[in-house]
Amino acid sequence: MLKKDNFGEHKTHYKLYKCGKNWAIMGITLVSLGVGTVTMTRAAAADSEVTNDSASQHVTSISTDASKNQHTSSNVILTNDDKSVSASINQDASASVVNKAVSATSQENSSVQNTSQATSTSKQESSSAKNTSQATSTSNQEANSAKSINQATRTSNQESSSTKNTSQTTSTSNQEANSAKSINQAIRTSNQESSSAKNTSQTTSTSSRKINSTKSQAQSLTTTTTGKAVRATSTSVKKYSTKTKVSYSTLLQQLRTSKALISDEAALTHVDKDNFLKYFSLNGSATYDAKTGIVTITPNQNNQVGNFSLTSKIDMNKSFTLTGQVNLGSNPNGADGIGFAFHSGNTTDVGNAGGNLGIGGLQDAIGFKLDTWFNSYQAPSSDKNGSEISSTNSNGFGWNGDSANAPYGTFVKTSNQEISTANGSKVQRWWARDTGESQALSKADIDGNFHDFVVNYDGATRTLTVSYTQASGKVLTWKTTVASSYQAMAMVVSASTGAAKNLQQFKLTSFDFQEAATVNVKYVDTTGHQLAQGTANYPDGAYVNGRYTTKQLIIPNYRFIKMDDGSVTGTKSLDANGTLIQSGDNGTVIYVYVPEYMAIVKTVNETINHVDENGHALTTSYTANPIHILTVTNPVDGTTTPYYSTITTSIELDATTGRPVDSGWVLGNSQDFDAVTNPQIKGYTVTSTDAPNSDLQHVSAQTVTGDSGDLEFTVVYTKNVPIVTTESKTVNETIHYVYTDGTTAHDDYVAQPITFTRTIFTDAVTGEKTYGGWSAAQQFAAVDSPAIKGYTPDQSKISTQTVTGDSSDLEFTIVYTKNAPTVTTESKTVNETIHYVYTDGTIAHDDYVAQPITFTRTVSTDAVTGEKTYGGWSAAQQFAAVDSPAIKGYTPDQSKISTQTVTGDSSDLEFTVVYKADSTSTKPVKPEQPTIPTTPTEPVKPGQPTTPTEPVKPGQPTTSTQPVKPGQLTTPAKPDQPMTSDKSVQTITIKFVGQRLPQTNETDQQHMTLSGLLLLAMSGLLGLLGMAKRQHKE
Repeated sequence: MLKKDNFGEHKTHYKLYKCGKNWAIMGITLVSLGVGTVTMTRAAAADSEVTNDSASQHVTSISTDASKNQHTSSNVILTNDDKSVSASINQDASASVVNKAVSATSQENSSVQNTSQATSTSKQESSSAKNTSQATSTSNQEANSAKSINQATRTSNQESSSTKNTSQTTSTSNQEANSAKSINQAIRTSNQESSSAKNTSQTTSTSSRKINSTKSQAQSLTTTTTGKAVRATSTSVKKYSTKTKVSYSTLLQQLRTSKALISDEAALTHVDKDNFLKYFSLNGSATYDAKTGIVTITPNQNNQVGNFSLTSKIDMNKSFTLTGQVNLGSNPNGADGIGFAFHSGNTTDVGNAGGNLGIGGLQDAIGFKLDTWFNSYQAPSSDKNGSEISSTNSNGFGWNGDSANAPYGTFVKTSNQEISTANGSKVQRWWARDTGESQALSKADIDGNFHDFVVNYDGATRTLTVSYTQASGKVLTWKTTVASSYQAMAMVVSASTGAAKNLQQFKLTSFDFQEAATVNVKYVDTTGHQLAQGTANYPDGAYVNGRYTTKQLIIPNYRFIKMDDGSVTGTKSLDANGTLIQSGDNGTVIYVYVPEYMAIVKTVNETINHVDENGHALTTSYTANPIHILTVTNPVDGTTTPYYSTITTSIELDATTGRPVDSGWVLGNSQDFDAVTNPQIKGYTVTSTDAPNSDLQHVSAQTVTGDSGDLEFTVVYTKNVPIVTTESKTVNETIHYVYTDGTTAHDDYVAQPITFTRTIFTDAVTGEKTYGGWSAAQQFAAVDSPAIKGYTPDQSKISTQTVTGDSSDLEFTIVYTKNAPTVTTESKTVNETIHYVYTDGTIAHDDYVAQPITFTRTVSTDAVTGEKTYGGWSAAQQFAAVDSPAIKGYTPDQSKISTQTVTGDSSDLEFTVVYKADSTSTKPVKPEQPTIPTTPTEPVKPGQPTTPTEPVKPGQPTTSTQPVKPGQLTTPAKPDQPMTSDKSVQTITIKFVGQRLPQTNETDQQHMTLSGLLLLAMSGLLGLLGMAKRQHKE
């Protein structure tokens, strides 16, 4: 009730409020009537819908067969990415027309040529409504004879008794993308047909495919609830029909695997960023980002070489397209650029870097380069043939000069040429030269951005076309013709940097090509090192079941020994000639060669003569066992390997290794004759010898090599006289340092040895010796024991030691004992924090922070290793219980935080107490209208739900439901008060055709009808209440 003291003041506002409220009530009533009408007049739909002849709607499938249409009752809903496609519902207030969209597709049959058609039809009948739209999507097949295809047709028809079609639209959805062949080229042609060249009200686009397969008559199949396929007539509508959902991705997969689609064009291999690493291998500095499809061939660093190569070969009789983008870096003065090469060598072959841009060194290569660094002619610095030079050794390989100033693009070809090296020798190189027309790039193209790059090859005309889009938008195009002799070619994309650098990248969009059936062929030595390059021949073409042939090469200074059995390269060789059994790489033919080793043997003798001063022989000469020297020469590099023996002269060599077969040969650079003691001849003494490094007692061991000749020495004897000689003796001092368990604690100390001498007098006849005294005594200096962490020696030092010529060697041992561990104390603090927040996360009260609790424990540290051993923490302690603070109007979810027991192993404690507002009995507030504070007696109606979701009920009041105030949502005691319910009006949720509903039949229809009637009744009640209140107030 309005208060009397302010009634006049607010009278005008109140009238305005009542007027607006009445308009709102009438608006709600009208909307409710409309929704109820729609609810009663439409049928519920589910994933599987069963209809009968009496239904008000007819669902028909239409199939196009040549020039006539046939209707079926099979409805298949085509979904995109396994998501249900919701049919759109158009509401007409005057006629209540609901259009339905139904899509259909049919499965392939393995026993036929996979003839499948998908047709969808949405048909409505109305007694008064005109058809205003008609949508048809059709996929047609084109061939000289009706070839089987997968065909998808979507049709939406509207029919009425007074059929007046004012517009007609027919459309077909074709997939277009840079990777347009993503269904393994199942769809190759996109054609558009229009019934009228300029008819704006009718448009038709058709996707057609040409497929070589067994002819079959296109027809429409009807899928019934019994699972049988029958031909449908153009007007028949089956009593029961089933609606089935088919994933669009599933349909695409069926197209890929359909045997009916396997033709020359359908056999193309499609490569994109997702399967890139299945078909390409990375080498050197190249890296790949599978998320973006970007190959970073070289980072922006100096002296980098990278490439990525196709792991199979391309059939050059078929067309292919490589689509992507290139980034030449951001430094206009950087290097070197990017090279694309197609060649006849092995798929594992890599071209030479630097000025060759990965193209030079490849066999019969046809390449294209985007060259960003000018290179003048560079003669090879290596005398090896090109196949033996590392791909990163650009100076060793050499390169031809550029044909234009950088940056520019041009085709490049390689040919096998004899090139002069820097020192004038001749070597073989697959030499790369620019060919065709060079076109200049702009420095602005080196802007750090990706530029469109397309390589297109026409297998029919054998024309190779390359296009590059500049920063200005201009497209540069280069063309060349590929000779018919190229049947299958490998592909590699390379880049490199040197003293100048750049980030160089290739971003793959798609690569569609037909894999050739090929083999690789290699010529290697026993270490797997490549000796020469060769190619395989394909007499029947590079196709499955075709033949391949290879040949054994004559390589200078080498001879063939076998086909690799896996022991050389780790891969077993294919037969030299054979049959291709699969598309792509069929394996590798590996020829193994060894050098043509040469061997010679030489024998060296040693003779020692014993004579007097006049040269007369005193005894028979000594003759040593001869030494035989075998020298093996490697003709490839000229190196020699010597072997020695005293028991064999065999020169048979192992064909593979070049080593002697006879085990009597010993590998070495030299061999010694043994030392020979001079014989004693009574009354004579050796006075001289001409043997090198020998004394009067011995002819020392004599070393011989492959260059040595026979050895002959003479030992001269003189009649004896007393001989005075000097004898020496060495005394050593050694100190050992060990732990208590006897293991070594420190390296031994070895002192500088002390030498003593004395004189010896030898009788010339008897040989009796008389000894003089030893030289004076000497001392070993004192030695301090070394310090070892954590240990103490039993002796801090070894004192000075005096020795004489009669002393023996001195030896001492110092024992180290481990020190006791260090004990310390460690402490740890545990905290308790309690947060107080409202339900929306905002702070309700200051945090409670308890007095921290500290724990201690002992830590024992090993004196040697530093390893710590921990004792137990001090006894457990407790945080006292904490009552949650009272906040007016709110109730905490926890009245208190109980006592918390913690130990030294505990982490900090943290709790959150959430305060929820206390419930009160309030009236619902209508969102659309503001609340007039001067009219609290008027109940405010809840607003119309904004979304078709489950009904939302207002919170129940915490006090009695008996009427206390006019504003409460209760039934008032007086009849003249506004009639409101203690429960909010439920929202009626409308489910659409495309939404998933439980299976329904006639019962669901009745439920929906009752819901509509209920909504109408409540809407009428609201209107009456509003009118009654208005009359009462007035």
